Amino acid sequence: MLMKKFLCLLLSVVTIVLCSCSAGNESETEETTEYLESKTEVETTVLDTYRDFLDEITYLNFELGNQDSPTFVGRWFEKKINDVSHMVTLNAGSALYFMIDGAKSVNVIFTNICKNEEPYFSYSIDGAEPVRQRVTEPSVVLPDDKMHTVIIYTDGIDENAGNKWAHEIGFAFKKIYVETGSVYGIKPKNKVIAYYGDSITEGVNALSKGTNAESNSSTNAYSYFCSQELGAVTHNVGYGGSGVTKPGSFHTFINAVQYLSKDRKVDKSFKPDVIVINHGTNDNVADNDAVFINELKEALECLIEKYPDTPIFYMIPFSQRSAGAIQNTINTYFADADITVIETASWGITKEIGPEFLTDTLHPNASGAKMAGIKLAAAIEAKLGKDFFKIG
Repeated sequence: MLMKKFLCLLLSVVTIVLCSCSAGNESETEETTEYLESKTEVETTVLDTYRDFLDEITYLNFELGNQDSPTFVGRWFEKKINDVSHMVTLNAGSALYFMIDGAKSVNVIFTNICKNEEPYFSYSIDGAEPVRQRVTEPSVVLPDDKMHTVIIYTDGIDENAGNKWAHEIGFAFKKIYVETGSVYGIKPKNKVIAYYGDSITEGVNALSKGTNAESNSSTNAYSYFCSQELGAVTHNVGYGGSGVTKPGSFHTFINAVQYLSKDRKVDKSFKPDVIVINHGTNDNVADNDAVFINELKEALECLIEKYPDTPIFYMIPFSQRSAGAIQNTINTYFADADITVIETASWGITKEIGPEFLTDTLHPNASGAKMAGIKLAAAIEAKLGKDFFKIG
């Protein structure tokens, strides 16, 4: 009799294990993987409470997403690392959005795939100023166990972290975990601005000299401040050392438009509402440089073909490098296109006029980036109108 009971119990355990394995394999074939892990199932009445909570938020406009995934904004792709599914981005300034209820802390778990020092992420709770910490320090303490929105930004990465283009070195997000309470993805409904640029767009040396994870910060770049000013969502495509003709830490401008990495094309479903370009600093060419003009022409043609109805704003580099060649290209080939050139010479973010706005002789510090972001936002709003970025 005891042997019979033991065999029945053993059969039950084997059945449970097999069912669990089957469910795990099936989930890998689905379109999305679960990147949120919480202990609480959410009832319909509670979901209505969550929606009401999101409706009261003013810093951005949100709708409720899925409990099994946060909302990923930026250039993310799914990749297995050590046989575990991750969401990977090669860009500082990518983000993920979720809300949390019933927890006093949350663990944001990354896998470090960078050489040299560990990258930084930053978090914003309920729209507050971002707080930075290493990806090896996953715990984010919340004000209390009530409802809160949380935005996680990929913030700072060493410029020598590894080959982004060929080896896909960047930020590898594994999951969000809470011991108690519930976590839900939230989707921003605001307009999206795609920023194409170099280290200045990435936020390199925004905090100090060094071009490392500690000195670099996407939440202290002009792109972040511009989006904050306009109530928009940032889609950052900045790579240090890159340009129209220079690959830098990734590849040239046209390749950044088309590819997430060497073997991954940009998702065709991505449609920005506004495009900002800040390239030319690293090219540093003369006004009539034929190679630069031809490659910029091809890159802009590619961008217009992919996003034909999207207004484009081309910022002249703060240093005024390549300014004449940029103007010549746009005036010659794109006179009828929706491309607005934004002059930046009067902003004074140069070593000659405004060294106090720089950390070195080229990269804006946080103050310089904030001023540039506010001026850029004003220029965009002057062109598109004050109602362009309003929701509803």
